[in-house]
Amino acid sequence: MQAFCVHLRVSSSMSCLAYWGDGAGWWTFKRPEGNAFEGIPDDAFAARGNRGQYVVVVPSRDVVIVRRGEDPVGSRFDIAAFTRDVLTALED
Repeated sequence: MQAFCVHLRVSSSMSCLAYWGDGAGWWTFKRPEGNAFEGIPDDAFAARGNRGQYVVVVPSRDVVIVRRGEDPVGSRFDIAAFTRDVLTALED
């Protein structure tokens, strides 16, 4: 996993989505200019699926978060807030 995370960072480029970086075919929470997502570790990365399906991997916390919901057309699930909430809950 550690080698992949290094590859993910080296491959990062500017993303077409505001706040998200990308690397190695995954979305990163950290863009080259810094982390836009307060409270989410810099090593976190995610796969974004259709209508609000996500897989978030946080290697430094040994956590994988899966969201299999469906967002109605025109709405968007806040995966960053959900990720922060899950990480906070796991600290307790």
